[in-house]
Amino acid sequence: FGTTLVAALFSKLGAPIPTAIPQRTLDDATDTGARQNARAIVWGQPMDCSIPKNGAQFYKGEVTADVAQRGVRVLAHSPSGSKFKVLWFDQAGSLVTSDESTACVFGRGGTQACTHL
Repeated sequence: FGTTLVAALFSKLGAPIPTAIPQRTLDDATDTGARQNARAIVWGQPMDCSIPKNGAQFYKGEVTADVAQRGVRVLAHSPSGSKFKVLWFDQAGSLVTSDESTACVFGRGGTQACTHL
């Protein structure tokens, strides 16, 4: 309880507090069944979904040589201001990179994360 209270106070002051990645999310990333059930990404098309607190939503997308050369950018947004992470896994389910959401000070408000690969 004390750690949560201190983190909440620092967060209110604007200091970024990194969040941990739940072990279940990391385990699901290595599970072949979970990866096969991931939603397919159509590059350039917006997607909309709601993810429960402490939940995870997996997406998959083929990155061709042409797409890789142009670069990949994913923008995620939470209108309610919930904190979240955007995680990138390789085909084996190993974590490649992660980005923490930050508060938006312009536009629609809430929190967002933008990842470039």
